[in-house]
Amino acid sequence: MQTSIVSVHDRKKLLRVLPLVVFLLSLVFTWYTSSVYAVSIMNSDSSSELILSHLLAQQNAVMSTDWYYSTELRAIHSNLVFAPLFKVFSNWHTVRLVGMIIMQLLFLLSYWYLCKQAQFSRQAFFYSGAILMLPFSVQYGQIVLYHSFYITCVTISFLIVGLNLSVIRQWSRPERKRMRWITLLLLLLTCFLSGLNGVRQLMITLAPMFLSAFLLTLKIEKNMVRPDLRSVWERWRWVIVGAVACCAGVIGYLINEKVLANIYSYRSYGATTTDFITYDNFINMMKYFFSQFGYQTGREVFSLEGLLACGSVLAAFYIIVKGLALLFSHKIDVKTTEDETAVGAFIDILAPVSILTMFFTFIFLKAQPYYFLYFIPVIIWIVPFLARQMDVTKTANVTQKALLFLTCAVLIGNGYYDNAYFIHPDNKKVIYEGLGRKDIHTVQELQGAVDFLQENQYTLGYASYWCSNVVTEMTNGEIPMVNVQVNTKNPAIAYYNWLTDKRYRDYSFVEGKKVFLLLPINENDAFLSTPMADTASEVYQDELYVIYDFEYSDDPWNALNEA
Repeated sequence: MQTSIVSVHDRKKLLRVLPLVVFLLSLVFTWYTSSVYAVSIMNSDSSSELILSHLLAQQNAVMSTDWYYSTELRAIHSNLVFAPLFKVFSNWHTVRLVGMIIMQLLFLLSYWYLCKQAQFSRQAFFYSGAILMLPFSVQYGQIVLYHSFYITCVTISFLIVGLNLSVIRQWSRPERKRMRWITLLLLLLTCFLSGLNGVRQLMITLAPMFLSAFLLTLKIEKNMVRPDLRSVWERWRWVIVGAVACCAGVIGYLINEKVLANIYSYRSYGATTTDFITYDNFINMMKYFFSQFGYQTGREVFSLEGLLACGSVLAAFYIIVKGLALLFSHKIDVKTTEDETAVGAFIDILAPVSILTMFFTFIFLKAQPYYFLYFIPVIIWIVPFLARQMDVTKTANVTQKALLFLTCAVLIGNGYYDNAYFIHPDNKKVIYEGLGRKDIHTVQELQGAVDFLQENQYTLGYASYWCSNVVTEMTNGEIPMVNVQVNTKNPAIAYYNWLTDKRYRDYSFVEGKKVFLLLPINENDAFLSTPMADTASEVYQDELYVIYDFEYSDDPWNALNEA
């Protein structure tokens, strides 16, 4: 009998400790992967973040008129972490790794704050946190966890929703009135600042949050267990807070479009037009959607990676079906609008509303294929959704528990498998996808060319975009690079105004430098038909890249400015 009691006690203790163990193992594995990723996996987009941050550190600024941004202005972005680190560290790899871990911790902290406001259990936080900190899809690992593109906007998303829930929960508590107004001001400030980046936060957070609040309020009005006789102001607080938050975000976005666009150089989505999605784009959209859960094509079904791919589809269907069932369910037992059940119901419908909002956006707007990357910061809402289900299925039937367990196990399994892939890419059957550049071996492929450049003490380079910024990071910032674009159909070479420092094009910067041109082999023939080739001498070639030297530093400068 004593043995039985001890056994039960030990099992309970294990169940209390297990979530923390799973979470810590996942976190440590991701940090180890980060240390490998920081030095061995780069592309020009990710390297540009460090180059911009180094520039901002030199200028002691948050934004710079000396930089060509991409589709959005980096007002609140990874540069806020990387730039200060350049004041501390001179090694670029150290800056990347330390910055990566700091942003992951801030990401995790914002998720913890959301879970605290949603009143999730400790167990649900640790298990869902393990999913959050693992690359359950290749795109999520590349674009959020390791290259830190979307990690800032997703961190802000969790913070916004957490602040929103905090305001709602404090609404009818007189003793918390002062704190409620402080929290509301923080919410509005966060929404406003996020709007300065561009339209992204409105699409992935503020609009879905408002729609979810509206649908929740309609449900509450219809299913109030005890009639709520308070004013409309009291009963519609979810909608009011959501609308005010949206307004703050819109104001920030309007400043971005009407003011900052005239000061800084970046492209926006302001010119996007309405249009029905084409069949090919629809297929691409569905492929991108399911790939966010870890699904990839071309895998043998009964291999480990094949089973994970099949499990990813089932996990996606479980989340979709469960989410839609909760979204369209008419029953919700609440007593007041700040009731814990109402908060849980809001989390239940936020994920399906966010996903549906993005689907409708892609279907009715003229979207470029790379727009589908916006699924990444939207799919992240499945993590708090699953945390919520972990708490409510404790009393559910065995089938519901098994489906939830399998879904979480598949996502965690994908995360461990993808981390192993990032560490040893050649040993796993994984497609490196996400950004336009789908080559995980860029650093290794460029190493011979970079060694040659350093050995011969070159001090300024011109190169095609996808290798240009990588050279600067690989040389610890010693070789600044000018982005150029080679037209292979109608041979020509020109400046490429995308994620690059404008100052590198000034004659005063070019003068006296030892310059070169680096091109991939497939652009070489087109280059040889341009006027710049007349003053170029080939000095290096391998299977993938060719390097040209120029006798005078202003030879490529003259050719580009005359083009």
